[in-house]
Amino acid sequence: INTLFATQVAVLAELLALVRQAGVDPGRAMQVLGQTPVASPAACGAGAAMLARAFAPAFPIDLVVKDLALARAAGKEMPVTARVAEVFAAAAARGFGGDNITGVAQLLATGT
Repeated sequence: INTLFATQVAVLAELLALVRQAGVDPGRAMQVLGQTPVASPAACGAGAAMLARAFAPAFPIDLVVKDLALARAAGKEMPVTARVAEVFAAAAARGFGGDNITGVAQLLATGT
């Protein structure tokens, strides 16, 4: 479950950074996305937290990194999970490890 959620959050943070760079209001983009059948309630909540820059830890990035490592240790090749793990590890390395999972937006907003 945490692997799926982390993947959704990372991709959503990346998309919000993309729309912002394209000059699109990320709040409006989140409204549109939230009305589609592919947007989970959890992703919508995460998007709202990113837009509000609400990164108080409920599920800290450091724990996301741990959980993704456990998923990868299961022995199956997981290339998408591996890349998501790299993104969250980079966020932790940049000092965002104590922030909520949504804090990954801080890393992706910088384009790194």
